[in-house]
Amino acid sequence: MDVARENGTVIVVPVYEVEHSGVFYNTAAVIDADGRYLGKHRKNHIPQVAGFWEKFYFRPGNLGIPYSTRRSVGSASTSATSVTSPRVGGPSDSRARRSSSIPPRPAGGCPSTSGGWSSLQLRWRTSTSWVRSTRVGVEPLGTNEFYGQSYFVDPRGQFVGEVASDVDEAVVVRDLDLGLIDDVRRIWAFYRDRRPETYNQLCEA
Repeated sequence: MDVARENGTVIVVPVYEVEHSGVFYNTAAVIDADGRYLGKHRKNHIPQVAGFWEKFYFRPGNLGIPYSTRRSVGSASTSATSVTSPRVGGPSDSRARRSSSIPPRPAGGCPSTSGGWSSLQLRWRTSTSWVRSTRVGVEPLGTNEFYGQSYFVDPRGQFVGEVASDVDEAVVVRDLDLGLIDDVRRIWAFYRDRRPETYNQLCEA
């Protein structure tokens, strides 16, 4: 909290949350630029693939989006996400389509599961800027090496500056052209043309 307040920066901190004995969540705590704790988001969609048995450990999130930051433009580190611009939003798509917020995407993955396509997936979610912070190193009891490579993406899906190292811890700072969000949305009006009233059947499937 002191770091956020002293630097005027929003910080999103991934944590292994223990609600009580046997009940765990993959959680991100949000600290505003004035040092206030705003709330936390518990990961909604829990993957289950070889090497990442998340459903064995975590329950699906149940808190929705209990926060809205006072301010935000950012840096991505290998352990947490900090942002200082429009507001920090989340989960990724829901907040972004209601504003010009920057969705943070802290992650821990390895090349054998999500290294390549994870980057492509995020870069194709255009119409806003993104910040992705991914850890490096190996867990003491694990064998998978985390892929690192934190980065920023602009609304056209292009990397902003160089991608961070895949082996060394780093803090990545980039200047974002926030006006580009509106420019892209005027051309590709995906959010304007959404028809949520027609999606009920899909959501109930």
